[in-house]
Amino acid sequence: MMKVLEESLHDIDYYLKKYRASLELTEAEIAVLDCFREEPEKKLSPKIIESNVEIHRRTVSKILLKLRNENFIQKSGRAPKVFYRLVF
Repeated sequence: MMKVLEESLHDIDYYLKKYRASLELTEAEIAVLDCFREEPEKKLSPKIIESNVEIHRRTVSKILLKLRNENFIQKSGRAPKVFYRLVF
């Protein structure tokens, strides 16, 4: 029983940290994240994201890196076939 409670507290800390990080996102970062929220089960390529949010490719790459580092999204594949998906 104690182990379950400890794991639950760890989960609460994880989601609290994720929530706080979400409060500090810029408009562009939120726009990129919204691409994933529209179809959470799909994997998106940087090119698709770029066309959906109309942000320069370099900026999209920086945003994807930040969102990945903060555990909002996961990266799969290798260049040139890189895809990202939302982390639940």
